[in-house]
Amino acid sequence: MIGPPASEESNFHGHVTQKAVVFNKDDDILLVRSDSDNPWSIPGGRVQDGEDADEALKRELREETGLAVHVGHPVHAMTDVWFTADGEPMFTVVYDCETSDTEITLNHEHEECGWVSPAEATDRMPIEPLELAVKRAVTRRQ
Repeated sequence: MIGPPASEESNFHGHVTQKAVVFNKDDDILLVRSDSDNPWSIPGGRVQDGEDADEALKRELREETGLAVHVGHPVHAMTDVWFTADGEPMFTVVYDCETSDTEITLNHEHEECGWVSPAEATDRMPIEPLELAVKRAVTRRQ
């Protein structure tokens, strides 16, 4: 099947964000949450203009958690899950990451964090696309 002519195409216009399934040396996964009223999730943030994707994710994780990470391969990508305050859509890529650090220093974006088993991390994901990303990251490590 041939798609619509180029004049009818609707290309994505929005922001790029990244998240990380961060494994420590014991294969536990880092979860964070902004406060007790919000669900647990995996850390990440936006890519800034002119920033390399790997460096952007390393920067976000360093800012949010104090961790130095090795960025691995993408495990999932999604749109229409998150939007900016102005309603702009975000394109999110989730990466498999690892760190030898275990000491977390949270910034103002999160109040809680914890290292949990892969099964618990999967169970705590607030939405199906993040659950799928965690499952894919875990499978990649096996």
